[in-house]
Amino acid sequence: MMRAMPEREFAITFIGSRKELCGQPKYAVPENLTAIHEIYLHNQSQSRVRFSRGARARAREVTDAVRELFAGKGSALRIMDCVCSAASTCSLRDFWEMPETWELLQDLYNARGPGCSFKEFYWNVWNFAAHLWALLGEVDRVPQAPVYHAVCTGYAGLLGALLKHRRGGRFLLSEHGIYVKERVEDLRTANWIADPGERVPALGTPHSVLTDLWMQFFLFQAQVSYDSADQIVSLFERNAEIQVEFGADRERIEMVWPLSQRALLGPTQSARSQVFSGALFRSKTSRHYCVL
Repeated sequence: MMRAMPEREFAITFIGSRKELCGQPKYAVPENLTAIHEIYLHNQSQSRVRFSRGARARAREVTDAVRELFAGKGSALRIMDCVCSAASTCSLRDFWEMPETWELLQDLYNARGPGCSFKEFYWNVWNFAAHLWALLGEVDRVPQAPVYHAVCTGYAGLLGALLKHRRGGRFLLSEHGIYVKERVEDLRTANWIADPGERVPALGTPHSVLTDLWMQFFLFQAQVSYDSADQIVSLFERNAEIQVEFGADRERIEMVWPLSQRALLGPTQSARSQVFSGALFRSKTSRHYCVL
């Protein structure tokens, strides 16, 4: 894609688990790729810095935003905005040891947690917070661009949504598979969740508390991504239907034509002149898009 449009500059943000688990790049870097920024969700620093009055105030805004959301008065983007500001001024450990955070955890457990131990609830929520702290604490280091493109919902979709929210520009979401659907299916048989429930519950059986907690986390990511995307690209009609089931607006979804129909788009040069977001090009006679 980048080599097909040498007149345009690109930057890549890579989101991984741990740096030591990632090998060397497998592909030669195109000349118009100007930056590669790496974010590792499990490598965030927990070193302590002076927890200033301003940092503490920003951290309190996170707990306030979470309470507002669960009261039906706030928004997911406000939570992420607050986390982004707090993560740039204090470590997650500092935030986690605040009395306000402890009180919030107790209230969330009393509202949603009975059915599992508080210890398991505590450490699962810690994992949510750690991933968000690592991801959103890097937002200001992501290169500025007029268009942000994510290939799935999840953490990439969250990052794209927040970049659009804080900087403006457009956010394009294109999915080959449906990430949230895959994660929900994985969670039904996950063996790393310390739950007393069945690993593969029968149809109609309620999920155990911690499994449901993780499902809600990925559903949260998908909803923020779909709500923020200016355009959503899907491979075929059934995928688009699934995206709608998970919260996407059908009016924003474009379908990719099968590769066998590319010839219908006409001359390549004519189509390329209709560049959209550096990823797809538009046919002059159709609202469909085709991957370059």
